[in-house]
Amino acid sequence: MQEFIIYQSKVAISLTMLFLVWRIFLRNDTFHILNRAFLIVSVVISFAIPLIKTQLNIAVDNQIAHFVLTPISVGSEILSNETEKSFRLINFLSVVYISIVSVLILLFLLKIFKVVRLIFNSEKKKIDNYKVISTNKNISPFAFLNYIFLALV
Repeated sequence: MQEFIIYQSKVAISLTMLFLVWRIFLRNDTFHILNRAFLIVSVVISFAIPLIKTQLNIAVDNQIAHFVLTPISVGSEILSNETEKSFRLINFLSVVYISIVSVLILLFLLKIFKVVRLIFNSEKKKIDNYKVISTNKNISPFAFLNYIFLALV
């Protein structure tokens, strides 16, 4: 689980760095296809970068340092308490993460359900390859897939 949290942290850092590059250099660019391509590739790269294993070759002197350590006795109770505390923290973070993801998925499905209900309960007109949905509800115009939603109010 700790590896997953470290992986997610690296992905977040990569996404942030690539978003800043986009924000600084490409935000005002009029080539929208380039912007979209950069953002999509950035997401893919952000998930791939943490998977790349790198080896650092650090030059070390051949001198060996000698340390004398005094023996320390560690009780098994102390070790088990530390392990238990870290295990509880990881479980807590996992439950929080899964709860937030579950709530966001439910909200997403609710919004999709509302759009589908709006499609079935409104007047439809076909213009070219698009379906224009006219509704009496007070909504802002928006598009979803091949549907264009307009309010008649």
